[in-house]
Amino acid sequence: MNAQKALELGLKHGESVVLVNQDGARCDPLPVKVTQRIRSDCVYMVHGYGHDSKGLKFAYKRGASDSVLITRYKVDPIMGGTGMNVNFVRIEKVTA
Repeated sequence: MNAQKALELGLKHGESVVLVNQDGARCDPLPVKVTQRIRSDCVYMVHGYGHDSKGLKFAYKRGASDSVLITRYKVDPIMGGTGMNVNFVRIEKVTA
């Protein structure tokens, strides 16, 4: 996440947070990476981790799943593709 935004929220590099979307869906805890290389109104998480299927040996229970946060989407009426940038999250610090 953006360094200035992390400072405003009282978050430090490596601290655990949970992302919660507009519908209340929550991801598993994940560490914050503080950087100036991202906009202050955005967060980024790597896709493909935090799954519950034991068959996904590399991704099973490792990290957090961005899939659980995608509870809304819009379908493009012309080409039929899905736009998933209609989901918004807030950041909650994980307390021990």
